[in-house]
Amino acid sequence: MATCFICANHIPTAQVVRRRVYTGASVGGFNLSSNVFVNWLLNSAIRKRPTSVRSYYAIRTVCPSCAIALDKAERRRTGLIVTGIVSAAIVLTIVLLLMPAR
Repeated sequence: MATCFICANHIPTAQVVRRRVYTGASVGGFNLSSNVFVNWLLNSAIRKRPTSVRSYYAIRTVCPSCAIALDKAERRRTGLIVTGIVSAAIVLTIVLLLMPAR
């Protein structure tokens, strides 16, 4: 019997679903905190230039309800990205149309 990576519930073999899930992050340089943003900020201040941040994803076993939630979050994220790109294109078009010709 498998265990869900997200909610840790036991999953019957017939209901096992595999999804790509976020498993963690790392920051180049010193690990001065358990918070990725704080590590990035401190390492960038120490080095006086932005440091690298890496996110890790892996295929994991999840239960059907967590798989539905992951799929819904992915669709929402994709929708936000598309909405942002379309909005930026509309604003850019309006700005270019309102600029006086030289």
